[in-house]
Amino acid sequence: MGTVQPKLSDQSLNITPHVFRHAFAIISKLNGVDIYDIMRSLGHEKIETTMIYLEKIFEKERHAIHAWKSDQFGEYI
Repeated sequence: MGTVQPKLSDQSLNITPHVFRHAFAIISKLNGVDIYDIMRSLGHEKIETTMIYLEKIFEKERHAIHAWKSDQFGEYI
């Protein structure tokens, strides 16, 4: 399989099919797609495999600050 090499500024990126699959899973999750639909789209047989693809999202969601409303912090300073 080849790679896609988009040109951003003066930097080249090598985007392999593996990286693209991870990006697809993450962007789908961020747009509200159900994890089981992502699993089927990627052809995974086990939900655990899809969860590995989404681990960065799950880590971020576990941080308390992501539960805050955007204007709450300023109220207490």
